[in-house]
Amino acid sequence: MNKTPLKISLLFLVCFALYFLSGCATLQTSPKDGSSSTAPGVVEVISPEFVGEWRNSKDPIKYAALYFLSDGRGIVLGSDESDVLGFQVSTSYDSKRHILTLVSHPQPQEGPQQTFHLNYDPSSKMISGMGDVPFTRCSPKVPDYMLEEFKLNSAP
Repeated sequence: MNKTPLKISLLFLVCFALYFLSGCATLQTSPKDGSSSTAPGVVEVISPEFVGEWRNSKDPIKYAALYFLSDGRGIVLGSDESDVLGFQVSTSYDSKRHILTLVSHPQPQEGPQQTFHLNYDPSSKMISGMGDVPFTRCSPKVPDYMLEEFKLNSAP
């Protein structure tokens, strides 16, 4: 059985759910000419205050998580009682507007590139814009198993 259509559908559902659960996030697709503000494989260095693991829940089963590396690579992950879905992103931060931008890098069969604009509150140190519950930083380090799972344990 070919699982590629299932993976594409699940990735689309994660992106769709994150977009519609969010009152603050902006979701954009890449321009039709293929241009993008962040090209695949090109990453931007982000501030050390973002590096590590961010979660919107302490529940080990139902949660969403953001993982950021110092070179701008990252992971968006969502989990419920039956599925865990995730995808790689490149990140950048606009310190004047306090906007964290995540750009997905799907495989060609997974659909268009997606861009998420999230709000960062420097005073509370929370990221909002994906769902009702903001993300707080759990650790200044991305767990090794996440780096291995998403093949981020080496330089880009």
